[in-house]
Amino acid sequence: TQLGSDHGDHKHGHHNHHEESGEHDDHRHDHGSGEDPHIWLDPALAVEMGRDIHRVLATLEGADIHVLDDNLARFEQAMAKAEAAIDQRLTPVRDIDLFTYHNAFTRFVGHYNLNLEGILTLNPELSPGAGHIAEVQEKLRNANQPCLLTEPQFNRQWWRSITEGLDITFSTWDPLATNIETNQNGYVAFQQSLADAVLKCLPENAQ
Repeated sequence: TQLGSDHGDHKHGHHNHHEESGEHDDHRHDHGSGEDPHIWLDPALAVEMGRDIHRVLATLEGADIHVLDDNLARFEQAMAKAEAAIDQRLTPVRDIDLFTYHNAFTRFVGHYNLNLEGILTLNPELSPGAGHIAEVQEKLRNANQPCLLTEPQFNRQWWRSITEGLDITFSTWDPLATNIETNQNGYVAFQQSLADAVLKCLPENAQ
């Protein structure tokens, strides 16, 4: 069993997103409490999960403890190195005001001390109210180099409809790691992909 490859795969089968709708009807984890359930986006929690997985696998009959220990150590070392590198890479974007469709990224943003200025909806199963949309638009108008981070699962044109006339940068990040290969380096690559997306918020990197 390759500990660490489990972390590379964030393609949760219970997510069935409909890009054409602008909302996703089958986003199954609970957003009702307002707390971000996307714990796998926080690298510190991912390391904790790796240790939990190690403990469980070590109790199984026939488990090779040496292999499990080596895999966990490799994952911890890779994450420590990646976190330090990502933290340094993200320095130029810490003054930029980020906006997202829903609250999938609060843990990633908090871990790397980024500025998440606005979230369109806490519950993607429900359309945001007119008052909240107006509040987000006001934040966008007053933001410093506002950047909207969309997701492949949602219709980007929806965002454009409420940002018309505003000078805004767009980027895309994927909390489901859809295009990340499942292997021992998968989770590190996932974290790097999120950092890459945020760096595209810089005007000189905008696409």
